[in-house]
Amino acid sequence: AFGVAAADEAILDADLRIEERSSEWRDRAGVCVGTGIGSIEILSDASCLIDSKRPKGYRRLSPYFVPRTLVNLTAGQISMKHGLRGPNHACSNACATGANSIGDAYRFIQRGDADVMIAGGTEACIHPVSVAGFAKMRALCTFCVCVLLLLLLLLSLSLFFFLFHFHDHILDKQQVQKRHTIPEQ
Repeated sequence: AFGVAAADEAILDADLRIEERSSEWRDRAGVCVGTGIGSIEILSDASCLIDSKRPKGYRRLSPYFVPRTLVNLTAGQISMKHGLRGPNHACSNACATGANSIGDAYRFIQRGDADVMIAGGTEACIHPVSVAGFAKMRALCTFCVCVLLLLLLLLSLSLFFFLFHFHDHILDKQQVQKRHTIPEQ
């Protein structure tokens, strides 16, 4: 969903006006959007469903399990939503996926396979399994750094609310002064 929303914003920012384009134009416009890991949550939930404690769990597995785990799902959704019938490509290269997708899109245009490409990367691996994996790799920040960042965030939010209330207080004071001022004649 986030990848499709980001593509929608990119299309608006680029002022492509896809709905006004011809069928030939749509045949030469494609999508190149990948993902670093894919849907960890779907894989984890399916694994829990069919573990040894539930021998008949496979019956409860969704028939959409495999399509929902494919890395090209977002690219397909973007192309179907906007009617883009050119190349449809997805790669999965961990943290380099977005940059790799942009490079692949460039090569599609360079070789003459497409005139326009929607390109980028998307990820949503915020799940206990992926967080545990990145923590075991020591790829996440340490506790002290996290606490420091949290304190900075709270401080900035406090400052924002202070400024917001201070601004409201000044506006209220100005409105009171206007009400008590005698208009000149």
